[in-house]
Amino acid sequence: MCIRDRSEIVSRLDAVLRDVRADSDWRPRLMAIHLRARQLAQKRGDASLYHLIYEAAHTTRKYSSRHALLCLTICELAASLLQWKAEWIDSLGRAALLMNVSMLRLQDQLANDERPLTDETRAEIQAHAERSAGLLRDSEFADTLCVEVVRLHHDGGRAELPLAELNPAQQLARLLRRVDVFAAQISLRASRPPVSPVTAAREACLAAAGLPDEIGGALLRACLLYTSRCV
Repeated sequence: MCIRDRSEIVSRLDAVLRDVRADSDWRPRLMAIHLRARQLAQKRGDASLYHLIYEAAHTTRKYSSRHALLCLTICELAASLLQWKAEWIDSLGRAALLMNVSMLRLQDQLANDERPLTDETRAEIQAHAERSAGLLRDSEFADTLCVEVVRLHHDGGRAELPLAELNPAQQLARLLRRVDVFAAQISLRASRPPVSPVTAAREACLAAAGLPDEIGGALLRACLLYTSRCV
């Protein structure tokens, strides 16, 4: 995924996410962006991930859309290693692109803001998963699995349960939540420098009990060989 291709996808994704509503053509546009991002990542997965991680650590421009593209790439790599069904991976990828749609502008603003979070902002962040899912339902998005993954992607419940005991949406949300945190940690903010990708990847492999789990193993296999090149 060359710089020009990545920049084009980020710009197109940013425009789509600002246009999510029932009377818009955002759905086919999102599907086209998802397909294009996947095709480019599959051509040179290691180089694509390397450059996405590098950019995350060096720019806050269009933060929300860049974060979504990075999460999409990591999620689909890890999900393939977990040998999940193709339709699961499709819904997971869309969820990675759409999970923060209700706070797109706020997320971009916060990436460039050095001030501490206010109580009002914390409440908006806390509510964004439910609000994003509601916006997708109101916008008549047909991928119900994706919508449920978006709704659950900040839900840390059932953390003690093995992956196999979770339903499909819960399994996908567990991976997306871990990737979301990893990608946020390695990203530059005006208020703090990025965490080392290797450090963040090691932390991301740990389950709630502080031990590596199936999700963590897939994340390490997907990321560690590439993140070590970014240090």
